This record gives sequence, C-alpha cells and structure tokens, in this order.
Amino acid sequence: MRIEVGGIPEEKAAAIVGALSPDNVNFPPGLALDICRAGGALVVCLESRDRTNSLISSADEILEHISVSLKVMA
Repeated sequence: MRIEVGGIPEEKAAAIVGALSPDNVNFPPGLALDICRAGGALVVCLESRDRTNSLISSADEILEHISVSLKVMA
C-alpha cells in the first residue's frame, strides 16, 4: 500500500519523517513500513503478508500521526 500526502511544505515533511521514523522498528512479523519524501509529497509505504487488518490499522494510525503533527506545527 502506498499513500502519498501532498501539499506539505518541505520543512514540515522532513520533520514528520523524522518523527515517524522510530515507528519503523519492532513491527510485527509480516508488516513493513517506509516513510519518505518524494516529488513534493510525503510518501508512506506499508507492506503486509496476509495481515490485511493490521495493514489497515497501521495506515490509519500513521495518517492520524501525520494529521496531529501538522496541527502541532501549524
């Protein structure tokens, strides 16, 4: 699953990547996360092997973290 969130200024996107990168450790087996900046967007890549519910929950949680981060930096 690839989620692109555009319209985030470069400085804020870099701060969000830095803040969420620690979430990329100790993931449950079968789940993988990569967060980066690409083409003016914040890109979240989630991968799951047979864990659709965990994938959806993780995507929802990460999007919520992005939303909260943007509100805090406003």
